[in-house]
Amino acid sequence: MTKRIFDLFFSIILLVILAPLFVVTGILIKLDSLGPVFFKQKRVGKDNKTFMVYKFRSMSVGTPDGAKEDLGEENSYITRVGKIIRRFTIDELPNLFNVVRGEISLVGPRPPHYTQYNLIKMRTEVGIHKVKPGIAGYAGMNVSIRANVRTAAAAKKGLSQALHVAFQGGSVNGLAVVGLSLVGVSGLFLFFSYMGIEDMKIPHLLIGFGFGASLVSLFARVGGGIYTKAADVGADLVGKIEAGIPEDDPRNPAVIADNVGDNVGDVAGMGADLYESYIGSIVATMALGAAAFIKLGLGLQSITVPLLIAAVGVIASIIGTFFVRAGEEAEQGALLRALRAGIYISTLLVAIASYYMVKHALGVNYIVVW
Repeated sequence: MTKRIFDLFFSIILLVILAPLFVVTGILIKLDSLGPVFFKQKRVGKDNKTFMVYKFRSMSVGTPDGAKEDLGEENSYITRVGKIIRRFTIDELPNLFNVVRGEISLVGPRPPHYTQYNLIKMRTEVGIHKVKPGIAGYAGMNVSIRANVRTAAAAKKGLSQALHVAFQGGSVNGLAVVGLSLVGVSGLFLFFSYMGIEDMKIPHLLIGFGFGASLVSLFARVGGGIYTKAADVGADLVGKIEAGIPEDDPRNPAVIADNVGDNVGDVAGMGADLYESYIGSIVATMALGAAAFIKLGLGLQSITVPLLIAAVGVIASIIGTFFVRAGEEAEQGALLRALRAGIYISTLLVAIASYYMVKHALGVNYIVVW
């Protein structure tokens, strides 16, 4: 129930904020080609029930309905505006209507096309079909794959260029995860306060939100792990032992499946782990603060300080990214020093800001406690 409130609350807010973008995109689509603004496509959701997902139309009217791999020369169907909105993933924004309808969630696995029978079968075997699909996992995979390709191209010029591309791509996913986590926790806190629930009881309600994040993390990590390990073992047995093909050779189809599994496990799984641990640490600190300071009359301050420190941490992390720089002819040691520079700067900023926030909210006597 808490997850549904979170989805409904923030999807409506996002629809209101993004309304001008919806209008401009709709006008451009109508001016570019004949046909409707929105496009409905059949997808498979929770418990393998089909539903129609909403998207901005990026292809010409009359394009065959099918998954990308079934269309052959897909680019021949894409309109001029469609290429732009696909590049920035704007075509996926109408998925928010499906979130409002309760068909998908903001956080969860991407719903497969109804013709992707093998993928649906695999998801059913590992139990992913019992989880409501979401849109955040697709965004993370989209960014990571683009960053991987561009990092490989930049590595031909030098390690420093590759570091820059890889770090910027990773920052997008990392900051998006912690940002959504912080918005979720703080938004639910404000919502429960608005509903008249006593402030000291809210951290106990937020524990349910933490359990939901743990469930998402479990399915993302286990699903990716099963996929990649099965493919890895298959590649080793068939390729190296039976066919004599070297490890990670692209001539072995199982290697491709192994790399896909690595993407799922390392991107969706790692992102879900970060999401779960970040929310868990904030909620746990809020609950401990409420229990420790309620008798001192500082209960409200003690449960808001973790949110403030987390918010400052996001800002400090953004500032720290600007200090991750390396020379043109950088070697491995120089790259590690560049990464440490960003960590040290962010840590110092958070420590200074936390000192003044705790001092102002709780008093100087409790700085050591925090």
